[in-house]
Amino acid sequence: GKVGCLPGRTIAFRTEILRECIHEFMNETFMGFHKEVSDDRSLTNLTLKKGYKTVMQDTSVVYTDAPTSWKKFIRQQLRWAEGSQYNNLKMTPWMIRNAPLMFFIYFTDMILPMLLISFGVNIF
Repeated sequence: GKVGCLPGRTIAFRTEILRECIHEFMNETFMGFHKEVSDDRSLTNLTLKKGYKTVMQDTSVVYTDAPTSWKKFIRQQLRWAEGSQYNNLKMTPWMIRNAPLMFFIYFTDMILPMLLISFGVNIF
């Protein structure tokens, strides 16, 4: 089991896993800066790096509040995109060694928008 991002609203961890990961999670930096983004994905990454399996429980049902305005929706999407790209970059070496299919999927997620923009710019 290698689920790349356990969803924040339904995420559950064994206590011993959180105890192993909490220091690194709370002190995570990127290029020298403290980074607080995408806690669900960051904790999933640390869990995978420690060698634990991640699984999905596909019958769970969760109710959550959705953004109530376009402004809030756009902010949410930008925050999620930042967290996704940050975690993709941070996990790239691990994914190449341990989960090549996951790497391919996340790499495509990172590079495809740039290729489409580049293609669009070259057409016009």
